[in-house]
Amino acid sequence: MRVTRWRWLLVDVPARLYKTIGVYTTNLGRMTDRTQSNLGVALYFVFRLGAIAFALQVGADGPIATPVFYSIFFAGTVSLVWGARAQLRMKRYPSWLAVLGLFEFPGLVVLALLPDKSRPKR
Repeated sequence: MRVTRWRWLLVDVPARLYKTIGVYTTNLGRMTDRTQSNLGVALYFVFRLGAIAFALQVGADGPIATPVFYSIFFAGTVSLVWGARAQLRMKRYPSWLAVLGLFEFPGLVVLALLPDKSRPKR
């Protein structure tokens, strides 16, 4: 079977990345909340740095710069909300509080400071 460039880019590369970081593609639905939270926050920073690097590379002259930049930026926000939802689920809070992820870094600080309801009180 001939591997096309798009299949390689969209299937093989992400599968190798997942295998490298220890999360296998067959177990993506079974990730622990801690792994999902860490992966969401890490992807947020990767996408943000990628968007900034793309903007610096293309500059203001690129006609496709704006939609691509905002797409990468949006992907970072989505991954942050995904990770925030896992963090809240891990701490036994309602998932709708994941909208705190839309506030970016201040939202992450608030999520980190929420007390953990899953631990018994002493």
